Amino acid sequence: IWEIFLMECAYLGKPIFPTKEALTELSNLNLDLYDVQEILENGFHLRKRKKNITEKALRKGNKIINVVVVELGNYYKLIHVGRFSVNKKFKQAMQEEKNGL
Repeated sequence: IWEIFLMECAYLGKPIFPTKEALTELSNLNLDLYDVQEILENGFHLRKRKKNITEKALRKGNKIINVVVVELGNYYKLIHVGRFSVNKKFKQAMQEEKNGL
């Protein structure tokens, strides 16, 4: 049954497989792989990473939830899930990026 669940959670047509640590982080934040899929599909790039690493985030209220995945051929490995508060500096950076500055 886990294989079916994991295969349904995909990004760009490739399944997402979490590490043990990422599963713990998901559990601590009361999230699941469907939330990860939503963040990857609808989120914004948080910071520049190496070529095969993607970090995306979504704002939920005054919090940012971010996920980091590594593309490994025909699947993605979820290596980190985090949450942090939106501070003034972050809001300003987001506004500057939105305005093309």
